[in-house]
Amino acid sequence: MIKVEKLFIDAPKVIPLKHKPVKRKPFKLDCSVPNANPEPELQWVLQSVTDPSNFKGILEIEYYITKSPDGNLWFANVTEKDVHADMKYVCQALTPAEEGPVILAEHYIEHLVENKEENTGELVAQYLSKDMTVQIGKVTMIYCIYGGTPLAYPGWRKNGQTIKDEPEDRVTKYNGTGGKRLLIKDTWLVDEGNYTCFADNEVDKVKEHTVYLTVISKYLRFLP
Repeated sequence: MIKVEKLFIDAPKVIPLKHKPVKRKPFKLDCSVPNANPEPELQWVLQSVTDPSNFKGILEIEYYITKSPDGNLWFANVTEKDVHADMKYVCQALTPAEEGPVILAEHYIEHLVENKEENTGELVAQYLSKDMTVQIGKVTMIYCIYGGTPLAYPGWRKNGQTIKDEPEDRVTKYNGTGGKRLLIKDTWLVDEGNYTCFADNEVDKVKEHTVYLTVISKYLRFLP
């Protein structure tokens, strides 16, 4: 039997938004994952206002900017270099349902408001993964995004033991996010357990967050 599925994406009506965030404070740009088949790949770019062909990827710029699985873009702290008079932040979807990128959101950071509060160095939870169930053999990403000044580069433990990882390891924090994402390149049954991220910027107290990862066989089927 041949199964035929319709490819589609429900593209939203995009209304450009303008922002004036507080300098050196955590900040978020919104982008929602649209209803689509298959699920699209979301990416953020910094695009010229006058020339759409002139753009660059955002996540390759700095460790303090991180995209979460829900599509949002998180700034650990926003600074003057994030203000662009002739550029806009664009969230777009890549999908086989369309020939080119589908625009989901557009944002402008116009200028920054001076921070009148004393910098306490507080670490602010931005996006933290919840308990997860994944299939053996799949790629797993566990997120631990904290914002604040100065920056914190999270470390990771599994079942209380520090994960001593390297960039080429199967389980590693070295994947372009400054430790804010733990990558399991090929999930095994032995990967099941508690994963705790610990963020320390040497000013605020250390913040911790724990996620329980359940690993199931690819032959297991959930009953309706």
